Amino acid sequence: MILCLALSPSVDVTYLVPGFAIGEVNRTESVVRVPGGKGLNVARAALQLGADVAAVAPLGGSSGEWIASSVPGLDLRVVPVDAPTRSCHIIVDPLGSSPVSTDLYEPAAELSSAELAAVGAAALAVTGSGWLALSGSVRAPLDELASLLEQLRSRGWQLALDTHGDALARLLPLADLVKVNVAEASALVGGGTDAAALAATLAGYGGSRRSAVVTDGVRGAAAVSSDGSVHSSAPARRGIHPVGSGDAFFAGLLTSLDAAPPPATLVTALRAATAAAERNALTPGPGILAPE
Repeated sequence: MILCLALSPSVDVTYLVPGFAIGEVNRTESVVRVPGGKGLNVARAALQLGADVAAVAPLGGSSGEWIASSVPGLDLRVVPVDAPTRSCHIIVDPLGSSPVSTDLYEPAAELSSAELAAVGAAALAVTGSGWLALSGSVRAPLDELASLLEQLRSRGWQLALDTHGDALARLLPLADLVKVNVAEASALVGGGTDAAALAATLAGYGGSRRSAVVTDGVRGAAAVSSDGSVHSSAPARRGIHPVGSGDAFFAGLLTSLDAAPPPATLVTALRAATAAAERNALTPGPGILAPE
């Protein structure tokens, strides 16, 4: 099972705008709206891949109500909060030799201690065990969040982490698996651009061992399992909708690992993750996978 803590949800709106020009009137060719934010993107992609998925999301306002009604098939545990859920906007220009995506992200709402406690109660009420996925921006009291994650791990959940900045530094010692991109890994360890070297550093960060995956866009990903073995995978296809591909990658990774324990399946999981990221980039809407 996969339990997603979606602490930074949003309504993600993708506009297809051929010939998009800053400062001009632009007309959309199509518009796709999905319940988004990294956590919900991961949950939706994992659901499409056949995983048993539950998600906990703090939602507020009419946008939060829309999200709550727009995730059919997902076991979504809604935690009502005061702040309206944000929106993020993605403008894709498909013309030219190199299609361009321009992304406008509103900041995620900050969770109070009381709201985080409500998120924790909802997560602790989920029966079962498996992978606990925490991804995206974290604007919540980090020590209190770490305490919640430790409680969940004590109940048999394995923590899979995909975040950045202070949250990554504080929570990484608790993680059984970490998946970040090159920029996020480099910011944590003080430099570096080689995905395999960064993954090796993250695998032993804080003195404990974990599996670590570092993605590098169209150049692929490198993974170091908890036993120190190194693996890599690169996409075979490149789509024009890259937003959400990292979330689809994370969903593919966890869906594959959930079928059998790591590290024996990390190679297979890395291939499944890359395939999911490719499928995301081939269709508009983060966390929506094109048919195989």
